[in-house]
Amino acid sequence: MELDKFDLNILSCLDLNARQSYAEIGKRIRRSKQFVEYRIRRLSEERIIEGYSLDIDLRKMGYTIFNIFLQFHRLGDNNLREIIKFFNGSSQVGFCLETLGNWDLFISVKSEGISDFYKFVGTFHSKFSKYIKRESINLEVNGISTNLKFLNREKKCTDYISVNTMVIEKRNFSKFENNLIFILRSNPMMSYLELSTKLKKSHETIRKTIKSLEREKILKRTRAIISLDKLGYERYLFLIELHFLADKQKEELLNYLKYRENIDYTMECIGSWNIICNTYSKNIQELRDLIIGLKNKFNYISSIEFLRVIQTEKEVFSI
Repeated sequence: MELDKFDLNILSCLDLNARQSYAEIGKRIRRSKQFVEYRIRRLSEERIIEGYSLDIDLRKMGYTIFNIFLQFHRLGDNNLREIIKFFNGSSQVGFCLETLGNWDLFISVKSEGISDFYKFVGTFHSKFSKYIKRESINLEVNGISTNLKFLNREKKCTDYISVNTMVIEKRNFSKFENNLIFILRSNPMMSYLELSTKLKKSHETIRKTIKSLEREKILKRTRAIISLDKLGYERYLFLIELHFLADKQKEELLNYLKYRENIDYTMECIGSWNIICNTYSKNIQELRDLIIGLKNKFNYISSIEFLRVIQTEKEVFSI
């Protein structure tokens, strides 16, 4: 499917805020709401839009995030499918990416503490340790999520950056708030009316609760899940190691990364790497330019390893 500038502008709007109305999007791109509705339906039918997701600050819900890289040996395709099935079936795993490079699989795990995490790792090892050649565990202490600027070359959006710090006090949630978050996580596009019917609360109660959770930055961006490979982009993970971690230099690097048009997620970690980035490139030259640009600008970067994401198996944390 060939996309024109209106398709790309609509995708950019949905990447920023998928809960915008057709009329609101139409106003931004100077087209009617009927035009927008037709284009979104077509993009969905062609699987350019694969669904919708809601960003939630899991740390305020009491979770710690660990990222694990795995390299396998003596592994047949059926064994790999079995391992991926294990991760996809776990409520603790939010991301499961098959990668090409020095590592075969990347997974992101939420846990309610160190013991909970190691219980998860122990279960995995008891089933599949004979296939594991190497393993790298990284604690994610800071995550920055931004918009996909390259969709229409607009200014990088900072309004929807979500920053999560490691040291944060767990917030207590009412049963109603927990149910509301769970439903929105499962169906981010559910209307206030549908939520009101399902939860047996007034439209105004639903609206006020959602606005309150948004002000507290617990509920963050609702966005479209866009099939970027169909738009000609390849996905990579950058694994960056630094010589030292002085606050000034670290802040300088993070600020640089979050405004790169091809990077939509940057995480600061404790472990084998200091920074991990999710990035997209249309060709090897773009990828090369980004890596060389980083190395030339920041002489305290010790190394940059990159992995090609060849299959996205899972990309949403459940609650």
